[in-house]
Amino acid sequence: MSDVFISYVEEDTDIVEPIARGLTEAGYSCWHYTKDSIPGTSYLAQITAAIARAQVVLLVLSERTLDSFQVDKEISFAHESNKPFLPIVRDLAWSDFQRRQPTWRLAIGTTVAIPVPPGGVETIVPRVLEGLRRLRVQPGESENGAASRSVPELASRIGMVLAETDQSGERVSFQGGRYRVVRRLGEGGKGIAYLCHDTALGREVAVKVLKEDGLDVDGHARFQREIQSMARLAHPNVVTVYDVVQEGRRSFLVLEYLEGGDLDAAIAARPQRRLDVATVLGVGRDVARALEYLHGHGVIHRDVKPGNVWLTAALDAGAGAQAKLGDFGLALLGDGTRLTRVGMLVGSVAYLPPDVALGRPADHRSDLYMLGATLYEMATGRVPFPGDDPVRVIFQHVNDLPVPPRRFAPELPEPLEHLILRLLAKDPAQRPATAGDVARVLDEIGRSGGESVAASGPAAPEARAVRASTPEPRFAQPLIGRDRELALLRARVDAAARGEGGLVLVTGEAGIGKTRLALEVRAHARSLGCLWLEGRYPKEIRIPGQGWVEAIRGLLRTAAPATISRVVRDQCAPLLKFVPELADWIGPLPPPPPVSPEEERARLVEAFAGLFLAISREQPLVLFGDDLQWATSLDLLPALARRVESERLLLIAAYRDAELKEQPGLAKTLLTTQRERTVHNVTLRRLNEDEVAQLVAATLGEAASDKLARAVYQKTEGNPFFVGELVRYLTESGAVTLGDHGWEVPDAGLLQLPDSIKAVVGERLERLGDEAKRALTWAAVVGREFALAVLEDVADLDEDVLLEAMDRAVAARVLAPRPGLGQEVYAFVDNQMRDVLYDGIGPARRRRYHRKVAEAIERVHLRRLEEQYDALAHHFLEGNDLEKALEYALKAGERAYQAPSWAQARGHFETALELMDELPEDLERRAQVLERLADLDNVAGHQSTLHAEQALEAFTKLGDKRKAARMARLVGRAWNAGFAGVVDWPRVMEYMETGARLLADEPDSVEKASCLGGLTGALALGRLELDRALATGEAAVAVAERLGNVDEEAITCAHLGAVLVLRGDLDRAREYAERSWETAQRGHDLFSKAQVMYYPLWNWPWRHDRDDLTRWLERAVDYRSRYRVERYDRPIYGVKALLSALLGQPAAA
Repeated sequence: MSDVFISYVEEDTDIVEPIARGLTEAGYSCWHYTKDSIPGTSYLAQITAAIARAQVVLLVLSERTLDSFQVDKEISFAHESNKPFLPIVRDLAWSDFQRRQPTWRLAIGTTVAIPVPPGGVETIVPRVLEGLRRLRVQPGESENGAASRSVPELASRIGMVLAETDQSGERVSFQGGRYRVVRRLGEGGKGIAYLCHDTALGREVAVKVLKEDGLDVDGHARFQREIQSMARLAHPNVVTVYDVVQEGRRSFLVLEYLEGGDLDAAIAARPQRRLDVATVLGVGRDVARALEYLHGHGVIHRDVKPGNVWLTAALDAGAGAQAKLGDFGLALLGDGTRLTRVGMLVGSVAYLPPDVALGRPADHRSDLYMLGATLYEMATGRVPFPGDDPVRVIFQHVNDLPVPPRRFAPELPEPLEHLILRLLAKDPAQRPATAGDVARVLDEIGRSGGESVAASGPAAPEARAVRASTPEPRFAQPLIGRDRELALLRARVDAAARGEGGLVLVTGEAGIGKTRLALEVRAHARSLGCLWLEGRYPKEIRIPGQGWVEAIRGLLRTAAPATISRVVRDQCAPLLKFVPELADWIGPLPPPPPVSPEEERARLVEAFAGLFLAISREQPLVLFGDDLQWATSLDLLPALARRVESERLLLIAAYRDAELKEQPGLAKTLLTTQRERTVHNVTLRRLNEDEVAQLVAATLGEAASDKLARAVYQKTEGNPFFVGELVRYLTESGAVTLGDHGWEVPDAGLLQLPDSIKAVVGERLERLGDEAKRALTWAAVVGREFALAVLEDVADLDEDVLLEAMDRAVAARVLAPRPGLGQEVYAFVDNQMRDVLYDGIGPARRRRYHRKVAEAIERVHLRRLEEQYDALAHHFLEGNDLEKALEYALKAGERAYQAPSWAQARGHFETALELMDELPEDLERRAQVLERLADLDNVAGHQSTLHAEQALEAFTKLGDKRKAARMARLVGRAWNAGFAGVVDWPRVMEYMETGARLLADEPDSVEKASCLGGLTGALALGRLELDRALATGEAAVAVAERLGNVDEEAITCAHLGAVLVLRGDLDRAREYAERSWETAQRGHDLFSKAQVMYYPLWNWPWRHDRDDLTRWLERAVDYRSRYRVERYDRPIYGVKALLSALLGQPAAA
């Protein structure tokens, strides 16, 4: 058949094909399988026959060959057939091969190998020919000693499986008839199982055909390595793998057959699907011992569930059934290799560990969580989180606590319930340390008859809470009555993953479930492989961009370094003042050029938007912003809404509409955003009575009586948060009990429902204990979110006591851990809980607490104190330390102004003015604060000149002419622009003249150029003193040119254009107008860019040039699309409308 059989793996094709060509040219016949070979009976037979008839086996050895199951079988058969070997090694020392594959070395029987030269394979063919001659292999002299063997016999010898099927295509045997099929046992996601009779050994076995669909070449190779490793495992509680055989790229496992069937069927056959305690302990102990053995050999099972636990006999009394863990289709070796498709969750969703659901690598603690879920089902007859929607079940694994098992099986020993809850801890670190620990505890529970048993490893917060009080219902509320809203949000996530981004605004009252709905969407987004980033805005302390900063820090914590380095570019520089950690990725940058506050704000919004868009181009992104009613600015929403239509980004923004209406600036931005076509709205309503009944039942884990559900509905009026809190109150107070027909009210007189949500919350807080309430009271003073280090500083509690209090509060869902930058951070789950605690502190004690908190923040956050300016100003003010409060209010205001976050800066500076009224007079500091407020009035377009006039007076008293002139210019500009209500030319002239007069004899300065420029416009338009206006304007331009200030030059050139139009000098007017436009483009002041747009208003009555007007219209549209500074919208719209009308485009106007 052939002279030479070449054995190799696919990765070495690059040297096999040149060798085969060289041998053929030398007259040898060669056999080697290629990429185009089709696996099947004839294919396998060809390999078998080719080895049998070849004179020699040419064996190509490399790192990849060492792991090939196929090559192993070929070597074995060739050795059995007494074939000589000619080894060729590449990238592998012959001595290293001999050490790592001693069995192959003995089979090959030679100590000589041909190395592949570093430069390629051109010179290797002569060496192969020389090797064949030494072995006395001549062309055309193939041996035929094995030719008479049948194909099945040859296949059996080499270990291949030849499928034998009946006419319907159903299997009748395996491996050349050795394993005769008795019946099909079942089919699952990982393969098909058959009960077979082993004709060689006369025993029943199970043959499982493994599904390897979707694996690439590398994945297939890893799969082969791992199932071979599994076959070497041997333990009384692990299903024995007798053999691993192959048919092409398909693998078969020959397994021990267990007559008792699987545990899943055993549970289904029992009344109420519950097993007795002794059986739960025995089966659990066996599975734990199996896991202990697997973990000790570096194997993570990853699919522990009743369907993969097999029994040696039926679970009848006295049968002595032993449990064995099987089905390693998802098993993972200790090197971290996964055998699943990229981005897909594996394992059964009903038993899925939350850490795996969140994308973290599986480890031995993941198996322990699944063991906990299996024990839970054996004990209660139900899985921890039942449901038909996989995404919702995943959400519950990540966010909810299971109903304690004794709620459904009161006969369970308490230690067993505690162990199950520990195994089901969300945090892997809170689960028992090892499977051996679990087996030991189950043994001791069985021997002690249910007495308390300790297990090594940290106690989970959930378990502590269970021991301390009546077991809690679910950790997070089930989602009821939100099917339509959830469907819309899921559809938008799906669309974003396809590249059709958008923005969804979710609104509703406090406690209506906005955050809960978003968390449900998070589970769906992550299941699709989307990145989820989120941020919240605190009510008490408003930091510019706080929510988006939190989202970026989430990116830095969770994303791969390579991803971060690709998305964080130089354009992120404006974000450095908020997220200093970005400096590690951006590197050193030159100081940014000075820009106006408006330009700085526009750059900041662009930096946020650009970063989130860049992230979405690496991985589909869902960005969730919560509590936006407390934000200082919503500028990012319209900026993204206009740009996400073709991006893989979905922004979900949640806010309370009632509170947002109290902030006109935010409400206006939101109204603008809603005009974009990429925006969708979701308004959450209260639940109706039927939905409340469903929510009560889902929260408690059992149906509730009609009387109970109706009473809860009437008291809560369908607010989901109130429903959840009230249900907790009723179960913990004993007002309701679990009966044969669900949750009932045993005594109508006990059903005294609190009148308010705060009363319910107060009752629950009382049950946490004195230490926990003390710690939480201090935490309420710190704020909605707090660092544990600050609480440790002020609470005066032993560290262990404080940590226990935090754990109890987390278990009771009063607090939730939050990601923190190098520190442990917690947040109140809801503001209502914090309010109850805070309102219970008397005024005098409250002031003392605030002072202590402020001093603790100064100590704890010393190295990054600037991030705490807002908090320090707040706490020192509430603590009645006015001097300190003023110090930090000024620092916080300046930081917000530079951010820029104008609304927040205004609040701090106004607070500072009020504090100054209570402290000794400091005119210089007051003038500086008034100046900042005047600037804020100007940039925000406030119709007030009060702060500027007061600042003018203060700077005049101080003798600071430049700042006084600047304030005069601001007042004059306000009256000129009509920001103060009307254009009052006498006042405009008064203040412009004042500014120019103050600086008449002073050196050149920006203020001087600005005042002269402003006076130019006032003289021309207010008094028609055109000659003086022209001279003043030219003087202003000269000052600006000498200073190199293009912004003031541009504005004054625009004024001169208007002056020259009024003088009738249209050509020079046009020159100045064009100069103003070109100069403004080099500047940083958005006001100057807007100011130059007014030229056409003065030019059109005297010069009707369509080309000229078209050019100015294009400039107006470009300005509007690029900057969108709200302050200049109206004048720009006016210019655009006028020009459109003049050009005969009324629809555009």
